[in-house]
Amino acid sequence: MSDRVRTYAVAFAALMFLPLGAVASQGETALLLLAAVPLLAWTALRGGIAALGRLPVAWVLAALIVWAAVTAPLAVVPADALHLALSLAVLFATALVAWGAARPDASGAAIVLRAAVAGYVLGCILLAVEILGDLPIANFARGTKPGDEHLELTVLNPGLTVLTLMVWPLAARLWPSSRIAALAAVLAAFALVALGESVTARVALVAGGAAFALAWWGGRRAVVAVTLAAMVAVLVAPLVAGSIAPERFGSALAEERSSILHRLYIWDFAAARIAEKPLLGWGLDASRSIPGGDVPVFKGGPALSLHPHDVALQAWLELGLPGGLALAAVIALVGIGIAKLPARPRMPAAAVLATALSFGAASYGLWQNWWLASLGLAAVLARALTPADEP
Repeated sequence: MSDRVRTYAVAFAALMFLPLGAVASQGETALLLLAAVPLLAWTALRGGIAALGRLPVAWVLAALIVWAAVTAPLAVVPADALHLALSLAVLFATALVAWGAARPDASGAAIVLRAAVAGYVLGCILLAVEILGDLPIANFARGTKPGDEHLELTVLNPGLTVLTLMVWPLAARLWPSSRIAALAAVLAAFALVALGESVTARVALVAGGAAFALAWWGGRRAVVAVTLAAMVAVLVAPLVAGSIAPERFGSALAEERSSILHRLYIWDFAAARIAEKPLLGWGLDASRSIPGGDVPVFKGGPALSLHPHDVALQAWLELGLPGGLALAAVIALVGIGIAKLPARPRMPAAAVLATALSFGAASYGLWQNWWLASLGLAAVLARALTPADEP
């Protein structure tokens, strides 16, 4: 199987990543799988599967899946836990294979870059049309449903998420040849995120830019320092969440930042449940069915809305101490791996990591397929856009 097959598979992923995020974010999982099939064949024909299996992060992810499967009988809903464990095993393996093959030669890299630019422009146009036109595409796709309210801009949050994951690798790749294009990509991201309604996306975009600058200014030591801070945050998350006492913030946040206050109640509830089963956890995918999670705690909002809106708390809540340790280990391996990169690829990779951590700290569930697929695609894109002359 020729390198051209690999190039076009990665280029297809680069082209569709942001447009799908803008109008059909659930399709990111299918996009990763579609791109990974030819990449898996390409890798297998070259004997590269064994090399991927030797990656430390692959071992940690495998251990996480095994632990989830072993503890599935103890979960609140055992069948759901086992089903999710199998689904995650496929998704993790797919992402690793796609990432491992996402490094085309010089001619292929040019094709991938053109596809990424085209996809980025198209995705930004789609997001702009949706934001400025009051969601014409989303409302048309949904169709007329009597009694349903008009969709809100929050439906674009996944698209803005993908935008923040994609902007820094693309801008870094464009900078040497066209600084105007690189700056335009960054300005477009800031403009669209500012016009949207995702506070987390704004924080993540700034965090990504800050990590980019830190990786340039502070080099490897800065990336390692940020990685260590993230690891510590994961390990102490239950203690911090359990000491918040959301009632203290009621008067300050009840009106202007009610969603933040609700999140504090969710984190407080999650911390209390973690304290009940700190070693084994409640079982994979248990967040949506933990007893008491449906009890209203703030303006009718439940104590636990599907997941804790914090990946560290979810890892602890569902998989106990091993889950917390595994998440911290994955962050450590990825962060230290990024720190070892040469300067040019290190900066955008650090930005992607900081962006992902920002969303993980306050937004998506740890096991949401489209979110994990988006992280995998972001890693694929970051690697594919690394200049061909860099190791």
